[in-house]
Amino acid sequence: MSGAPAFGPSPTGSENKYFFPTSAQAESFGERMYGPGNFSVVSGSFPDGAINGPYNAATEGEFFVVPTENLPLGIPEIIE
Repeated sequence: MSGAPAFGPSPTGSENKYFFPTSAQAESFGERMYGPGNFSVVSGSFPDGAINGPYNAATEGEFFVVPTENLPLGIPEIIE
């Protein structure tokens, strides 16, 4: 589908993107890292083989990792 949204590589050059199971966890992380209102929460659907984890973070809890090369396999959805 031409023009469809897609996940791209991290603007900071990170080799992975990180995803939380809940939007509340993602919002907590965004506020802590960037301040209230300075981030967007995006959901992603990926095939099972494209993700790694879960891993546990000390602050927000469980998260998943998607390597940059697997990002095109995901379908993003902006959460409002």
